[in-house]
Amino acid sequence: MPPPTVIIRVRDLAQTPSHAWLAVSGTLGADTGRRLRHELGARIDRGHHELYLDLRELSCADGMTVEAVREAFALGATGRLHLIGAPERIRAALDQDPRITWHAEVAAAWAEWA
Repeated sequence: MPPPTVIIRVRDLAQTPSHAWLAVSGTLGADTGRRLRHELGARIDRGHHELYLDLRELSCADGMTVEAVREAFALGATGRLHLIGAPERIRAALDQDPRITWHAEVAAAWAEWA
């Protein structure tokens, strides 16, 4: 029996010239981590240097390593992330990253966006 298909979905919810608010849902695994990195990099390339990511509907696949999580969210020096409702495995992997602002609630992130 083949392994189950792992899916990730990235939806644009709001944009300004320098900011993008995205909802990310599904399962973060090896393949979907590469897809997420590509999606985030595309927003950075379009000039959105502040990315607000609603991760409340994202989970991590079994076996997802700290290194793989860090690679999925690696944006280079110009990007800043605002992570909303991040799963514990993502928080643990990225906790020391100075480019990240953590938000437990959507309202707090929205207040900073506005």
